[in-house]
Amino acid sequence: MRNKFWLVIMFYASVTFSQSPDNSEWDLDSLQYNPDEFTSDFDMDVSAGWFPSLYSDSKFLWNVYFNTGDVWSDAQFKKQNELGNAVNQWEAYFDMTAEERLIREKYSKDTEYSILTTGFSEFGAAVIYPFFNVAYLNMNAAFYWQTDFLADVYKTKQYRTNDNQIKNFKEANLIEQYEHGIDYSLNINIPVYGGSMNVGVHLASFYYMTAGVGGKYVFHSETLQYLQIASEKDKISFANGWDTLHVMEGHTIKSVEYLKYHINLGIGLNIIADTVNAGFEILYSFPVNDVLKDVYWRQHIGKLSIYIGI
Repeated sequence: MRNKFWLVIMFYASVTFSQSPDNSEWDLDSLQYNPDEFTSDFDMDVSAGWFPSLYSDSKFLWNVYFNTGDVWSDAQFKKQNELGNAVNQWEAYFDMTAEERLIREKYSKDTEYSILTTGFSEFGAAVIYPFFNVAYLNMNAAFYWQTDFLADVYKTKQYRTNDNQIKNFKEANLIEQYEHGIDYSLNINIPVYGGSMNVGVHLASFYYMTAGVGGKYVFHSETLQYLQIASEKDKISFANGWDTLHVMEGHTIKSVEYLKYHINLGIGLNIIADTVNAGFEILYSFPVNDVLKDVYWRQHIGKLSIYIGI
């Protein structure tokens, strides 16, 4: 009797729990994802790969930047009114070793000064604005300072040795040029590879190419000119006891070009999160006009920039 009672209970339970609460039928197919049943709280636009689109909502970005670089000149001239006449010609690439460039102490064989090197640095700010969601316009201005030099090297000078022999030695007529001022430019940055998305805010990371035009306004230019004994330093010196003789010092040449122009080409990386942006850029500036108005002397500049904005 007891066994029959439990059989009735188990049968009743199996019938009861095998039915859905609403008496409707279902199977595994009813669990498939239906996109029409889901809604998104925000719109999302994504572009990735080569030449990604930008979703920046026409927001201005700004940043501050610092760069460091170098100057290399293209110069060939033989005569200039204030610098005088060269034996051969003044040029940026000349026949002097690093040891020959060293300046010796007065009446000594010891080195007092290390050699001068060219250089370029600047610190400034930039404003960036999206251009039809395919590029950024970059307007910037910076305070810059730079150093450059040229030399005329010749071996026509002679001196008499202790054993009464006449011997030629190498001498150089050097020009050191220092200047500082304002550097400004307008460039267009074109994303080449990366990604951009809009998830309520603009997020992007991409490599870009940049090109544009710019100029410099020179606040101050200063020239130092001196003769230097390059060879036989341990045997001869000028009458002042040094291996150098200053011809011009702290002088501003009258024909300085105070307004110079250049063409910019470069590549960079930009990371953007809404208005926060950061990155780096490698830029080359091709000169359009000369350092001095009356001679051929053009300064090419290469620089590495690091920037950040919030």
